[in-house]
Amino acid sequence: MPELFPVQIADLTAWGFANPERLNIGGAQRLGVHQLPAGVRILDSMGADDADIKWSGMFFQRGSDPDPVEAARYLDYLRKQGAPVQLSWDVFMYEGIIESFSAEYEFITRLPFSISFKVLQDLTAPVTTFDSGDVDDLVDTDWANSLSILGELNMTVGAGLPGPFSNVVGAAQVAASTIAWNAPPTFSLNLGLGPYTGSLRLTLYSGLEDA
Repeated sequence: MPELFPVQIADLTAWGFANPERLNIGGAQRLGVHQLPAGVRILDSMGADDADIKWSGMFFQRGSDPDPVEAARYLDYLRKQGAPVQLSWDVFMYEGIIESFSAEYEFITRLPFSISFKVLQDLTAPVTTFDSGDVDDLVDTDWANSLSILGELNMTVGAGLPGPFSNVVGAAQVAASTIAWNAPPTFSLNLGLGPYTGSLRLTLYSGLEDA
């Protein structure tokens, strides 16, 4: 099983099947809602309410892997202590308490388990801004990527293809550009019309031009 993001909780670093396929992040925002006459509302933000982090896995020993029984006993000890511990993976880090932990002893080398972690504090560095790029730039990139594969299809791209969107406010005009397919002398369109000899030209509506 690939370990995409090894999970660490207190001194235990999960391995193999003990690592979850996914972990939840996020939660809710606690709100004080005051409902006034005429449908007016006043909302008081009372702070973040992070969701419990839960997952299931299996402590499984192969070769020099850690002892599954000792790992399960360690997490159960942390549960009983009720003291804050750190949970981390990738860029995420939380402080909290193990609310529940249960394991099933199937064999000395195999213990399935489930765990629920009650978040006390989110220690992850916040992302306060996000630049998704200009819409026109993103569409231009997608259009360029689409045109880049035409060579593999034995097509010739005409010069001066217009951009996908206009930068000037005005009535939109559809711009037509031609892409030629350098077809072999004889080919079939598979439309029940039989073989066709000659070239084929495709007209693509590539975007909008200025008014």
